[in-house]
Amino acid sequence: MNLAEARIVVEGLIFAAERPLKAEEISAIIGFDESTVESLVEDLRQRYADSALLIKTIGGGYQVLTKPELAPWIEKLGRPIINAP
Repeated sequence: MNLAEARIVVEGLIFAAERPLKAEEISAIIGFDESTVESLVEDLRQRYADSALLIKTIGGGYQVLTKPELAPWIEKLGRPIINAP
């Protein structure tokens, strides 16, 4: 797997996880070192700059969230807004 493919897999893992994923967990799954995983996550963060999503570090792991400024619209879905630490 090359870095572009790894970035896609990392994004999918973080998105699909029910809890924040740590770099060491992602590293074990994809077979890249933690430093590379962290670089891939940083690249994703930059790509998300102009989107509705962000990747936040929570409890030492990564989680995909909607940006806080979208809360008024998301609340109209009838869903509670969960503020991550």
